[in-house]
Amino acid sequence: MRALRILLIVAVVLGGIGVGVDRLAVSYAESEASSRVKLSGAPAESVEVDIKGFPSSPRSWTSGSTRST
Repeated sequence: MRALRILLIVAVVLGGIGVGVDRLAVSYAESEASSRVKLSGAPAESVEVDIKGFPSSPRSWTSGSTRST
């Protein structure tokens, strides 16, 4: 029983670390994508990059959007 409790705690901690790393990676990717769109000649104030959610299937891996309005 004690081993199960330890395993559960380790799984929760690793899951939290994984979510935190994912959020940092999304923030970095949005920043990089925005910088590259700006370098391509789009007006700086009209660039908005938003990567939404966590992919649950290969089809949704491309669900993030880059919009230049």
